[in-house]
Amino acid sequence: MGSRAATRPRDERSADAAPAPSGTQTLLRGLDVLESVAAGRGSVPEVCAATGLGAEISRRLCRTLADRGFLTRDTGRLGLGPALRKLAEEADRQIDLIAVARPHLDGLADATLEAVHLAIEDRAMVRYIHMVHGRRRLSLRSIVGETRPMTRTSLGKALMLDLEEAELRRRFEAEQGAGDFADWHRDMRAAAARQIAFDSAEFEANVHCVGAPVRGAGGRILAAISVSSIVEAPTPEWRDEQAGLVDAAARAISLELGAPARA
Repeated sequence: MGSRAATRPRDERSADAAPAPSGTQTLLRGLDVLESVAAGRGSVPEVCAATGLGAEISRRLCRTLADRGFLTRDTGRLGLGPALRKLAEEADRQIDLIAVARPHLDGLADATLEAVHLAIEDRAMVRYIHMVHGRRRLSLRSIVGETRPMTRTSLGKALMLDLEEAELRRRFEAEQGAGDFADWHRDMRAAAARQIAFDSAEFEANVHCVGAPVRGAGGRILAAISVSSIVEAPTPEWRDEQAGLVDAAARAISLELGAPARA
Protein backbone atom coordinates (compact mmCIF):
# COMPACT_ATOMS: atom_id res chain seq x y z
CA MET A 1 0.00 0.00 0.00
CA GLY A 2 1.47 3.36 -1.03
CA SER A 3 2.50 5.77 1.64
CA ARG A 4 0.47 8.96 2.16
CA ALA A 5 2.01 12.32 1.61
CA ALA A 6 2.67 14.08 4.87
CA THR A 7 0.26 16.91 5.64
CA ARG A 8 0.65 19.81 8.01
CA PRO A 9 -1.90 20.41 10.73
CA ARG A 10 -4.42 23.08 9.68
CA ASP A 11 -3.24 25.51 12.32
CA GLU A 12 0.27 25.46 10.80
CA ARG A 13 -0.96 26.52 7.35
CA SER A 14 -0.89 30.17 6.37
CA ALA A 15 -4.19 31.95 6.06
CA ASP A 16 -3.52 32.42 2.36
CA ALA A 17 -3.18 28.66 1.82
CA ALA A 18 -6.56 27.94 3.42
CA PRO A 19 -9.29 26.46 1.23
CA ALA A 20 -11.52 28.93 -0.58
CA PRO A 21 -14.18 30.26 1.81
CA SER A 22 -17.87 29.59 1.38
CA GLY A 23 -19.95 31.87 -0.82
CA THR A 24 -21.35 33.83 2.11
CA GLN A 25 -17.92 34.33 3.64
CA THR A 26 -16.49 35.43 0.30
CA LEU A 27 -19.29 37.96 -0.07
CA LEU A 28 -18.68 39.36 3.41
CA ARG A 29 -14.95 39.61 2.75
CA GLY A 30 -15.61 41.38 -0.54
CA LEU A 31 -17.82 43.89 1.26
CA ASP A 32 -15.08 44.42 3.84
CA VAL A 33 -12.65 45.18 1.01
CA LEU A 34 -15.05 47.68 -0.58
CA GLU A 35 -15.62 49.44 2.73
CA SER A 36 -11.89 49.67 3.38
CA VAL A 37 -11.24 51.18 -0.07
CA ALA A 38 -14.13 53.61 0.44
CA ALA A 39 -12.42 54.66 3.68
CA GLY A 40 -9.25 55.54 1.77
CA ARG A 41 -7.18 52.34 1.83
CA GLY A 42 -5.69 52.40 -1.64
CA SER A 43 -3.28 49.45 -1.66
CA VAL A 44 -3.48 45.74 -0.94
CA PRO A 45 -1.30 46.02 2.21
CA GLU A 46 -3.60 48.76 3.52
CA VAL A 47 -6.64 46.62 2.76
CA CYS A 48 -5.01 43.70 4.59
CA ALA A 49 -4.35 45.86 7.65
CA ALA A 50 -7.90 47.22 7.67
CA THR A 51 -9.71 43.92 7.11
CA GLY A 52 -7.41 41.37 8.74
CA LEU A 53 -7.37 39.33 5.53
CA GLY A 54 -4.26 37.68 4.14
CA ALA A 55 -2.38 39.20 1.24
CA GLU A 56 -3.31 36.56 -1.34
CA ILE A 57 -7.00 36.64 -0.44
CA SER A 58 -6.99 40.44 -0.54
CA ARG A 59 -5.28 40.49 -3.94
CA ARG A 60 -7.73 37.95 -5.32
CA LEU A 61 -10.76 39.86 -4.05
CA CYS A 62 -9.43 43.18 -5.34
CA ARG A 63 -8.76 41.66 -8.75
CA THR A 64 -12.24 40.14 -8.95
CA LEU A 65 -13.92 43.36 -7.81
CA ALA A 66 -11.90 45.34 -10.37
CA ASP A 67 -12.86 42.89 -13.13
CA ARG A 68 -16.53 43.49 -12.29
CA GLY A 69 -16.12 47.27 -12.21
CA PHE A 70 -16.52 47.70 -8.45
CA LEU A 71 -12.90 48.84 -8.00
CA THR A 72 -10.45 50.72 -10.21
CA ARG A 73 -6.68 51.17 -10.27
CA ASP A 74 -6.52 54.08 -12.70
CA THR A 75 -3.96 56.04 -10.68
CA GLY A 76 -2.05 53.10 -9.24
CA ARG A 77 -4.24 53.25 -6.14
CA LEU A 78 -7.42 51.33 -5.49
CA GLY A 79 -10.60 53.34 -5.86
CA LEU A 80 -14.33 52.77 -6.11
CA GLY A 81 -15.42 51.81 -9.61
CA PRO A 82 -18.26 52.75 -11.99
CA ALA A 83 -20.36 49.71 -11.10
CA LEU A 84 -20.82 51.10 -7.59
CA ARG A 85 -21.86 54.48 -8.99
CA LYS A 86 -24.47 52.76 -11.15
CA LEU A 87 -25.84 50.92 -8.13
CA ALA A 88 -25.95 54.17 -6.16
CA GLU A 89 -27.82 55.91 -8.97
CA GLU A 90 -30.33 53.08 -9.18
CA ALA A 91 -30.85 53.23 -5.42
CA ASP A 92 -31.41 56.98 -5.71
CA ARG A 93 -34.09 56.42 -8.35
CA GLN A 94 -35.87 53.83 -6.25
CA ILE A 95 -36.19 56.06 -3.22
CA ASP A 96 -39.43 58.02 -3.02
CA LEU A 97 -37.91 61.48 -2.90
CA ILE A 98 -41.17 63.25 -2.15
CA ALA A 99 -42.04 60.94 0.74
CA VAL A 100 -38.65 61.54 2.35
CA ALA A 101 -38.73 65.30 1.77
CA ARG A 102 -42.36 66.06 2.66
CA PRO A 103 -42.07 66.34 6.47
CA HIS A 104 -38.99 68.55 6.15
CA LEU A 105 -40.71 70.78 3.59
CA ASP A 106 -43.77 71.07 5.83
CA GLY A 107 -41.50 72.08 8.69
CA LEU A 108 -39.76 74.65 6.50
CA ALA A 109 -43.11 76.13 5.47
CA ASP A 110 -44.19 76.30 9.12
CA ALA A 111 -40.96 78.08 10.07
CA THR A 112 -41.02 80.63 7.23
CA LEU A 113 -44.75 80.92 6.40
CA GLU A 114 -43.58 81.10 2.76
CA ALA A 115 -44.08 78.91 -0.31
CA VAL A 116 -41.71 75.95 -0.38
CA HIS A 117 -40.77 74.00 -3.51
CA LEU A 118 -39.06 70.70 -4.31
CA ALA A 119 -37.77 70.43 -7.87
CA ILE A 120 -35.63 68.32 -10.17
CA GLU A 121 -33.85 69.03 -13.44
CA ASP A 122 -35.85 67.85 -16.44
CA ARG A 123 -34.58 68.50 -19.97
CA ALA A 124 -32.41 71.40 -18.86
CA MET A 125 -35.33 73.01 -17.01
CA VAL A 126 -36.42 73.17 -13.38
CA ARG A 127 -39.56 71.11 -12.82
CA TYR A 128 -41.60 71.36 -9.63
CA ILE A 129 -42.44 67.93 -8.21
CA HIS A 130 -43.88 69.04 -4.86
CA MET A 131 -44.78 72.28 -3.12
CA VAL A 132 -46.24 73.62 0.09
CA HIS A 133 -48.30 76.81 -0.23
CA GLY A 134 -47.31 79.80 1.86
CA ARG A 135 -49.39 80.96 4.81
CA ARG A 136 -49.06 84.69 4.15
CA ARG A 137 -51.75 86.81 2.47
CA LEU A 138 -49.34 87.56 -0.38
CA SER A 139 -47.75 84.25 -1.27
CA LEU A 140 -46.38 82.71 -4.45
CA ARG A 141 -48.73 80.24 -6.14
CA SER A 142 -47.22 77.54 -8.31
CA ILE A 143 -48.39 74.27 -9.85
CA VAL A 144 -46.63 70.92 -9.58
CA GLY A 145 -45.28 70.05 -13.01
CA GLU A 146 -44.56 73.64 -14.03
CA THR A 147 -41.08 74.41 -15.35
CA ARG A 148 -38.74 77.32 -14.78
CA PRO A 149 -35.37 78.34 -16.28
CA MET A 150 -32.21 77.01 -14.67
CA THR A 151 -30.02 80.11 -14.67
CA ARG A 152 -32.52 82.63 -13.25
CA THR A 153 -33.98 80.68 -10.33
CA SER A 154 -32.53 79.61 -7.01
CA LEU A 155 -33.70 76.05 -7.66
CA GLY A 156 -31.94 75.89 -11.01
CA LYS A 157 -28.75 77.36 -9.62
CA ALA A 158 -28.80 74.88 -6.73
CA LEU A 159 -29.20 72.01 -9.19
CA MET A 160 -26.11 73.21 -11.12
CA LEU A 161 -23.71 73.79 -8.23
CA ASP A 162 -21.44 70.88 -9.21
CA LEU A 163 -21.10 71.78 -12.90
CA GLU A 164 -17.83 72.95 -14.44
CA GLU A 165 -17.46 76.50 -15.76
CA ALA A 166 -17.69 75.48 -19.42
CA GLU A 167 -21.03 73.75 -18.89
CA LEU A 168 -22.32 76.65 -16.80
CA ARG A 169 -21.37 79.07 -19.58
CA ARG A 170 -23.13 76.92 -22.18
CA ARG A 171 -26.33 76.86 -20.14
CA PHE A 172 -26.16 80.56 -19.32
CA GLU A 173 -25.73 81.53 -22.96
CA ALA A 174 -28.54 79.18 -24.03
CA GLU A 175 -30.97 80.91 -21.64
CA GLN A 176 -29.68 84.46 -21.36
CA GLY A 177 -27.78 85.02 -24.59
CA ALA A 178 -25.32 87.88 -24.29
CA GLY A 179 -25.91 88.50 -20.58
CA ASP A 180 -23.11 89.19 -18.09
CA PHE A 181 -21.74 85.71 -17.52
CA ALA A 182 -18.82 86.94 -15.39
CA ASP A 183 -21.07 88.44 -12.72
CA TRP A 184 -23.44 85.49 -12.81
CA HIS A 185 -20.58 83.00 -12.55
CA ARG A 186 -19.10 84.89 -9.61
CA ASP A 187 -22.44 84.51 -7.83
CA MET A 188 -22.46 80.79 -8.72
CA ARG A 189 -19.00 80.32 -7.21
CA ALA A 190 -20.21 81.96 -4.02
CA ALA A 191 -23.31 79.74 -4.07
CA ALA A 192 -21.19 76.62 -4.52
CA ALA A 193 -18.97 77.60 -1.59
CA ARG A 194 -21.98 78.14 0.67
CA GLN A 195 -24.24 75.48 -0.92
CA ILE A 196 -26.99 78.12 -1.00
CA ALA A 197 -28.31 79.85 -4.13
CA PHE A 198 -30.29 83.07 -4.40
CA ASP A 199 -32.76 84.43 -6.94
CA SER A 200 -33.19 88.16 -6.37
CA ALA A 201 -36.31 88.78 -8.47
CA GLU A 202 -34.43 87.51 -11.53
CA PHE A 203 -37.40 85.55 -12.88
CA GLU A 204 -40.44 87.27 -11.35
CA ALA A 205 -40.69 90.83 -10.06
CA ASN A 206 -40.57 91.10 -6.25
CA VAL A 207 -40.19 87.32 -5.86
CA HIS A 208 -37.03 86.48 -3.93
CA CYS A 209 -36.00 82.85 -3.47
CA VAL A 210 -33.40 80.93 -1.51
CA GLY A 211 -32.49 77.43 -2.69
CA ALA A 212 -30.23 74.54 -1.70
CA PRO A 213 -29.29 71.21 -3.29
CA VAL A 214 -30.59 67.86 -2.09
CA ARG A 215 -27.99 65.13 -2.45
CA GLY A 216 -28.21 61.36 -2.51
CA ALA A 217 -25.81 58.46 -2.05
CA GLY A 218 -22.30 59.45 -3.04
CA GLY A 219 -23.15 63.15 -2.76
CA ARG A 220 -24.74 63.50 -6.21
CA ILE A 221 -27.32 66.30 -6.53
CA LEU A 222 -30.76 64.74 -6.99
CA ALA A 223 -33.05 67.71 -6.47
CA ALA A 224 -33.28 71.14 -4.88
CA ILE A 225 -35.56 72.90 -2.42
CA SER A 226 -36.40 76.57 -2.07
CA VAL A 227 -38.33 79.15 -0.10
CA SER A 228 -40.02 81.84 -2.21
CA SER A 229 -41.14 85.18 -0.78
CA ILE A 230 -42.91 88.19 -2.25
CA VAL A 231 -40.96 91.14 -0.86
CA GLU A 232 -39.85 94.40 -2.43
CA ALA A 233 -36.50 94.83 -0.71
CA PRO A 234 -35.29 91.88 1.38
CA THR A 235 -32.67 92.75 3.98
CA PRO A 236 -29.38 90.85 4.40
CA GLU A 237 -30.70 89.61 7.75
CA TRP A 238 -33.78 88.18 6.03
CA ARG A 239 -31.62 86.42 3.43
CA ASP A 240 -29.36 84.92 6.09
CA GLU A 241 -32.29 83.70 8.17
CA GLN A 242 -33.99 82.08 5.17
CA ALA A 243 -30.68 80.57 4.03
CA GLY A 244 -30.10 78.96 7.42
CA LEU A 245 -33.55 77.36 7.45
CA VAL A 246 -33.33 76.14 3.84
CA ASP A 247 -29.83 74.76 4.39
CA ALA A 248 -30.91 72.84 7.50
CA ALA A 249 -33.86 71.28 5.68
CA ALA A 250 -31.76 70.34 2.64
CA ARG A 251 -29.12 68.74 4.85
CA ALA A 252 -31.73 66.72 6.74
CA ILE A 253 -33.34 65.43 3.53
CA SER A 254 -29.93 64.60 2.04
CA LEU A 255 -28.88 62.60 5.10
CA GLU A 256 -32.06 60.52 4.89
CA LEU A 257 -31.28 59.85 1.23
CA GLY A 258 -27.85 58.48 2.13
CA ALA A 259 -25.68 61.51 1.38
CA PRO A 260 -22.51 62.01 3.44
CA ALA A 261 -22.77 64.63 6.16
CA ARG A 262 -21.40 68.07 5.29
CA ALA A 263 -19.23 70.08 7.66
